[in-house]
Amino acid sequence: AEGANAERRRVSALLDLLRAVSDERPLALLVDDIHWADDESRRVLDAVTARVESGRVLLVLSARPPVETLGGFAALQRIELQHFDAARVAEFVSRVGPLPADGWAAELPVHLLGASRGLPLTLIELLQRLVDTGALALTDTGWTSTAPRRIGEVLREGMVL
Repeated sequence: AEGANAERRRVSALLDLLRAVSDERPLALLVDDIHWADDESRRVLDAVTARVESGRVLLVLSARPPVETLGGFAALQRIELQHFDAARVAEFVSRVGPLPADGWAAELPVHLLGASRGLPLTLIELLQRLVDTGALALTDTGWTSTAPRRIGEVLREGMVL
């Protein structure tokens, strides 16, 4: 079938490329959000992962659960990243900028955890949204808010992603 031949050619071309590059130097290839890939792309990547012989190729695939829906990829070595808890959210926010001793700042990590469900990307997007709306500001000395009530309003407006 024409489709099967085209898919075999894609697998072969991708393998040739990976071999050519990894012959010159070690190669790391990251494929992000594989759970959104179409079926043909998944089949091609699955075939490539099964045939990459060189120890000089590191193939990293990222996916959101459930990984079982990913077919052959589920057999690969998995490293599951855990959602942040309140302490990790507080640590993350504090690493971006120190939090003041104000009451709103003590509550901020808990509110962010609830709104982000502990997902780091969502946490980043929520912080950006808070800054964009003026609810928070990041200065040279850390986080500030001239309208702490606005923080809760922005977070209640809905999920970012």
